[in-house]
Amino acid sequence: MADLHGVQLERAVQGALDFLGVTKRYGPTVALSDFTHSFTPGRVHALMGKNGSGKSTLVKLLAGVTGPSSGTIRVNGADRHFTSPHDAYAAGIVTVHQELSLVPELSVGENIFLGRLPHRRRAGCSFVDWTGLHVRAGELLADMGLEMDSRQPVSALSVGQQQVVEIVKAMSFSPSILLLDEPTSALATREVKQLFALISRLRARGVTMIYITHRMSELFEIADTCTVIRDGHYIGSVEMRETTPAAIVDMMFGEAARATRPPRRALDRTTAPVLEVRDLSRNGHFQNVSFELYPGEILGIAGLLGAGRTELMRAIFGADAIDSGSVKLNGQLMTGKSPRGHRQLNGMWNSMCE
Repeated sequence: MADLHGVQLERAVQGALDFLGVTKRYGPTVALSDFTHSFTPGRVHALMGKNGSGKSTLVKLLAGVTGPSSGTIRVNGADRHFTSPHDAYAAGIVTVHQELSLVPELSVGENIFLGRLPHRRRAGCSFVDWTGLHVRAGELLADMGLEMDSRQPVSALSVGQQQVVEIVKAMSFSPSILLLDEPTSALATREVKQLFALISRLRARGVTMIYITHRMSELFEIADTCTVIRDGHYIGSVEMRETTPAAIVDMMFGEAARATRPPRRALDRTTAPVLEVRDLSRNGHFQNVSFELYPGEILGIAGLLGAGRTELMRAIFGADAIDSGSVKLNGQLMTGKSPRGHRQLNGMWNSMCE
């Protein structure tokens, strides 16, 4: 029994998915060390850890991409030894990877059944059953509560809709365990809500999900539990309703999370700013953006996908026209100039994009 932050969860009890002393070595490097944990059925289990913690290794083990160096993986009570992704599919485990695997030129239905197109025979020949394909795809989409035409090309969909198609494709295999690897990394807020609605629907049907993300806020909205890995080691698992963001961060980083950072060096703002942006606006993209950038400063521009970050940078650089506002570089008005006229800005623009 592990006691972490006042929450106790049983380890190594039978669940939908059990890891029993699983270790994965790559030569002298131990990517996952003696990992023992049980993921209970019908719940959304968040898997958290900093980069290099072992999350990707765990996903590869479950997806059948690689096998453990030692230990046992048990699926629905049966020991499993995966030597290929086909073995994982056969065990009822399907992974939705961060990188979309859809073919933009093909339809939604074709992508759902990619590599498994239904056929029918006529006059001794085999033909793709296009009607049957779209009927089955339409049934899957409707079953997931989605209003989407299976005949439209994937290229016509938003990134969020494409991510949903990936999940529908995964569900066409009727998995009992679904792995979602950073599914919201490229989604806007509205698309995240649509995805979460689909995940909630799958949970209600008893699908066990392992959800990997770096976005702490998502955990408390969609996950039932959070399991933390640090440096390849199991740290603990907590119920979301009984924990806090600070507790999870502490599990992820340990002493590093409590370290005192040295004070920042005070910047000299007695000099003139290098870059001045005043009330910069481009209708439909961003409005009234103002800031000053002084020598030696690093300016961060943050926002969700679709918030207007790229459009703002392009406008500052002169690649896109603006509706109002001004841009000054070293006191010189740059508004209305093309990128060719922004040659002085190139070095700073490159540093911003890195």
